Amino acid sequence: MKVKYSAIVSFAGLLIIVLGLYLIFPWNYTRVRKFNATNIKYTSECRYYLDKIDVEKRKIEIAGWILKPLSSSTNQQVEVIIMGNDLKNSYRIKTFPVFRLDLNAVFQSDKTDYSKSGFKTSIKLKNINKEALKDYKVVLKYINKDEELYINTEQNLL
Repeated sequence: MKVKYSAIVSFAGLLIIVLGLYLIFPWNYTRVRKFNATNIKYTSECRYYLDKIDVEKRKIEIAGWILKPLSSSTNQQVEVIIMGNDLKNSYRIKTFPVFRLDLNAVFQSDKTDYSKSGFKTSIKLKNINKEALKDYKVVLKYINKDEELYINTEQNLL
């Protein structure tokens, strides 16, 4: 069976367009999972900054960076925990990595690659108790190899 060259090119072009749209538009909201935060132990070993906490009508967006000094961010993952007054009804949210070459420049004296220390997430508000939004605090979970650290940012969603 011979496949025409133009059909292959058309299929490849369509695939590129679909993938491009997938990356541009935030259709892929992160899945929210219930989380019991009663046994969390916080650390101050990490540096972090929350660039954005944006609560809109239908979604919440959170973005920023977190790093552990002198630990490469190559295998780093970050989760955001939205923690309410009732610690048993908190939410764990996966994040997407964001390249942050600026961190290598800022922490240049460390001689460590922090370029993968950025993160962002977007979650639908329907997944969270809207009445308690003012009570929720943002906690970051830093994961690198076998290490898991929790950082209390003391930032409220609202």
